[in-house]
Amino acid sequence: MKSTEFRVQGMTCGGCEQSVIRTISALAEVASVRVDRGQEKAVVTWKDSITSDGQARASKSVCEAVEAAGFECAPA
Repeated sequence: MKSTEFRVQGMTCGGCEQSVIRTISALAEVASVRVDRGQEKAVVTWKDSITSDGQARASKSVCEAVEAAGFECAPA
């Protein structure tokens, strides 16, 4: 499975971590997500059907959604 790591800043508690997980998991292309608040990162595993172009678009969507939820996001 393909995955992408993101740097996510601004998570200060477990609730923040859960908010980021819910936000990313809601995207259609996402198979699973792991978030580590201490390391300020999220690792997104994509669905098998995603193409390279689709992965690039979905990565942008991840950061847009995370930023809309109040956190900073960038591909790592």
